[in-house]
Amino acid sequence: MTDDHFELFLRDVPLTTAGPACTQQHLDTYRGVLPNPLLSYWQEYGFSGFGDGIVWLTDPLEWQATTTLITAGITHRPLGTDATYIPILRTAFGKIWFWTPGFGRSLTITPAVGTASCIIQSAPRDLSLQATFATGDRERYDFDPKGFPGGLFEQVLTRCGPLTVDQVYHFTPSIVSDDDPVDISTAQVANIHEWLAAVKTEVGDWSTFYI
Repeated sequence: MTDDHFELFLRDVPLTTAGPACTQQHLDTYRGVLPNPLLSYWQEYGFSGFGDGIVWLTDPLEWQATTTLITAGITHRPLGTDATYIPILRTAFGKIWFWTPGFGRSLTITPAVGTASCIIQSAPRDLSLQATFATGDRERYDFDPKGFPGGLFEQVLTRCGPLTVDQVYHFTPSIVSDDDPVDISTAQVANIHEWLAAVKTEVGDWSTFYI
């Protein structure tokens, strides 16, 4: 069952794209590791897309190899270099939120700008999860590079069509600096795991911030 916090999430980004179901393996693997409310979301919604696919619940079993690859080299000040990162949410443009057992929401990677943000002050497990879902809105999940203060999602959705569970929108070049314009005519759909691997190879180590 969902709770009031996930209902706020659904108010802003309603379910639109049904994804793979949560299995008993997911529950057996992550019970006691991830917060119980998150497992409940999985049981009700699986790993689906919301808000026309602007944001997706993430299957950490499917993402194991990709997670290992893209978190390599990150030094999280409180957690060190060998922390466990479990992806729980990602956007249509590849931004990913991670959870660390015993700590809470710990890391956000934004591949399109080549950055990683380490959350250095933990919160109680339930509050940390609530902050991930209840404090967001549709704009939080969009990509708003220079020249597009309102975000790009609607234009890219119209141009490229909706995503499936393993797809991402990207541009050429894939990594955009603060001052770089984005050419929306280069928008494409790619397999998210292949794209993330290519971006990680290109960027090497993410530019890391601590918040």
